[in-house]
Amino acid sequence: MSNAIIVLGWTLNNNGTPKPILRDRVKRAVELWKQKEAPYIIMSGRWGWIQQPKPPNTEAGAMVSDARSQGVLDSALIKEEESQDTIGNAYFTKRNILIPRRWSNITIVTSDFHSHRAHYIFQKICGPDYTVKMESVPSQEKREADETRIMQVIKRWLEPIQNETDIENLVWQKHPAYASHRFTEEEIKEWIA
Repeated sequence: MSNAIIVLGWTLNNNGTPKPILRDRVKRAVELWKQKEAPYIIMSGRWGWIQQPKPPNTEAGAMVSDARSQGVLDSALIKEEESQDTIGNAYFTKRNILIPRRWSNITIVTSDFHSHRAHYIFQKICGPDYTVKMESVPSQEKREADETRIMQVIKRWLEPIQNETDIENLVWQKHPAYASHRFTEEEIKEWIA
């Protein structure tokens, strides 16, 4: 049994409702919760940092509404609404929810094409003291080439990380979504190249 199930966000419709991929993730998390995999479900995601226009709702907010409609109690639902990518999902969930509650055993729910990357990121950000179990939701998305390219970039960013200071530096000084200074378009292209 895990301390919590963490559902990773996905781009919303323009009206702020979940797209089918996100609905499938929430549905699987609700099934796991009803099977007593964990007593809590953490819905993680604000919106993508490069997404335009910004939706009227956060991904976490849309997921909470969806889970409620499937019978999940409010007392079992937790929102993480700062993250704007998978690195942020891991970082803000760990910092704001897992550490204060002393939870170290988590189940991540995401789509099959995203599962490998999400597991790598959560294990790297959370560290060896955390048990990260994956629950992959089948999808019709064909994203192998995109995921391969993204994993190369993610590994370049995360492989050098040795400790919490390195993680803080990556998030607050180097990541275009969270750093205090605004990155130029050229800097962003270089960062994600």
